[in-house]
Amino acid sequence: MTERSKALDIELIKADLQAMKEECDQLERNLPAHGLKPNHLQRIEALEELIKEKEKELAWLIQNEK
Repeated sequence: MTERSKALDIELIKADLQAMKEECDQLERNLPAHGLKPNHLQRIEALEELIKEKEKELAWLIQNEK
């Protein structure tokens, strides 16, 4: 993998992470006080898992960038 390719991957992952975090935050802000829908909660949980995976991938790429 070239330096340019690694840098691009890192930027793409950062953008993905930002978008996922924003979606998760928005979903959490819009949780209804009553009548919580299971798919709403499942989407939040899925996003949180994806965020963890992407953060690990990003950390690995940054660590191995050199």
